[in-house]
Amino acid sequence: AGVRATFYPTSGWLDRPGFLSSLQLRRLAGAGHEIGGHTVTHPNLAAANRSKQLVELVGARLQLEAVTGLGTITGMASPYGAYD
Repeated sequence: AGVRATFYPTSGWLDRPGFLSSLQLRRLAGAGHEIGGHTVTHPNLAAANRSKQLVELVGARLQLEAVTGLGTITGMASPYGAYD
């Protein structure tokens, strides 16, 4: 129908049974859908220290960029909607 969506996969769960595969994610990106980060392991970022936050956010961005080939991933959704 030509409608685009935004997907926020947890990058560390890619290719696990029951979760999105790298191939599926590449196809979504190739079809013009936006891909945003949702961390590597889905922790509560508001409860995490700064080091853990950086590992989760930057790690997810780098993994998603490598899988999709999109260039810089700029969007993200915080797990559980948690923020501080």
